[in-house]
Amino acid sequence: MRPTYATARSFRTLGPEDLKLIRKTQLRVVKAEAGENLKSLSQRTGNGWSVGNTAALNSMTATVRFKGGELVKISRESAYTPKSKR
Repeated sequence: MRPTYATARSFRTLGPEDLKLIRKTQLRVVKAEAGENLKSLSQRTGNGWSVGNTAALNSMTATVRFKGGELVKISRESAYTPKSKR
């Protein structure tokens, strides 16, 4: 048997316990509040990225202080919920 077929045959339907282990990460855009820095914005919004990654992915410095209203990209992790079968 070719390795490709062996791999394909190893796939199986995921059970409820398997589905509970799946996490998804979504990109979100949030508004900064006046006087916030990236650390406080991340804590307030549940951002999953580090301050350094958030700064880099938003083309700003890690020490930025917001005036309020700026849009900032963050990541948020949550449980995967499968779509119901039709």
